[in-house]
Amino acid sequence: MIPVSDFYDRVRPLVEATLTALEPIVSALGQDEIAGDIAGIYMVGGASGLPIVHRVVREHFGRRVHRSPQPGAATAIGCAILAVEGEAAEPLALSERLSRHFGVFREAERGKRSVFDPVFEKGTPMPARGADPVVAVRRYRAAHNIGHFRFVESAHVDDRGDPTGDLTPHADVFFPFAADLTGAALPDAPVSRLPGDGPWVEERYEVDAAGVIAVTITDLDAGRASRFVL
Repeated sequence: MIPVSDFYDRVRPLVEATLTALEPIVSALGQDEIAGDIAGIYMVGGASGLPIVHRVVREHFGRRVHRSPQPGAATAIGCAILAVEGEAAEPLALSERLSRHFGVFREAERGKRSVFDPVFEKGTPMPARGADPVVAVRRYRAAHNIGHFRFVESAHVDDRGDPTGDLTPHADVFFPFAADLTGAALPDAPVSRLPGDGPWVEERYEVDAAGVIAVTITDLDAGRASRFVL
C-alpha cells in the first residue's frame, strides 16, 4: 500500500517535465498573446485521468482543465477520421458537442422541493468557430426578492430529471429582483416572497465555440441586467 500523497510526490516531477517539453510549442503559438482568449486546457490520453495531472496543468496554465469524454481513444479517433477522408465519397465532419448536462436548480411547489432545469443537455451541438453562440432563454415572474441560482453540471440525468453521476457545482449567482436591494450584499440578505406579482425576468444563456457558458439575467420591468460568465 502506497499513500496517495507519496505517489503524487513521485509523479509530480514527471508531469512537470512533460510541461517543460511542451513550452517551446506553446511559445511558438504565442501564449502571451492568446492567453486571454483561452477558456481551458483540453486533455486527451488515458493518463489524463490521474487527478495530479489536472492539478499540475491547472497550476501551470492558470486555466480550467477539460478531459476528453474518450481520453484513451482520442488519438485513434483522429487517425480514423484522417484515414477515411481520402476514400469516402463524403468527407467525415467532426463537430463538438457538450459532454455533460448543464443546468440550474429551481424551486417547485412554492418552495417545497427543488427541481433541476437542464438548460443545455448533454450532446447539445456547440457552434463552429466564428459562428453565433447557441442560445437558451427562460422567462418568468420572480416570486422572491432575491434570485439565488445554483448552476451545476453532471454526467447523467435520471428518469426523474435529477442530475446524477459526477455532479460538479459550476457557480452560485445572486440577482436582486427587489429594486431596493440593488447593490446590496445579496449573499447575506434575507430571502422573502414578494407581495403580489414580481417583475418579469429573462435568463439568456449562451455557449460559444470554446464551450464557455454565460448567462445574462434581466429584470425586464426595470431594465436592469447583469452578465455572468460561468
